[in-house]
Amino acid sequence: MSIKMQLTEEFNDEISEVSKMEIGSKEHSAAVDSLTKLADRIIEIDKIDNEQEFKEITQRIEGYHKDEQLKVSKIDTVLKHAGNFGKAVLMVGAGLWVYSSSMKYEEKGIIPTTDGGRSSIKQFLNFIKL
Repeated sequence: MSIKMQLTEEFNDEISEVSKMEIGSKEHSAAVDSLTKLADRIIEIDKIDNEQEFKEITQRIEGYHKDEQLKVSKIDTVLKHAGNFGKAVLMVGAGLWVYSSSMKYEEKGIIPTTDGGRSSIKQFLNFIKL
């Protein structure tokens, strides 16, 4: 049996005793004072219990929030690295394409048919001549 339950039972017993006493007597006043003290103690125990429950709930919420932040951070890191890897692959691919196009130009004298291809090959070849 918890302290709060014992105090509540004592409070209920005292209420029934006070209701039998003569109002205005010294005994009645003392019993009412005692009831007030018991009620204050019960209220304080309730406050402490509520504060502890609030702290526990807050800790659980903060833990959940931190877990979610870690998940988002991991996803963000993976996407950032995947994007950097994709950029690197595209740059290497573009470099290989320019290289192969310039080799075709040197072999056959054929410049690629797209405007972007032509300009990139011309820039690449001018860079090589310098």
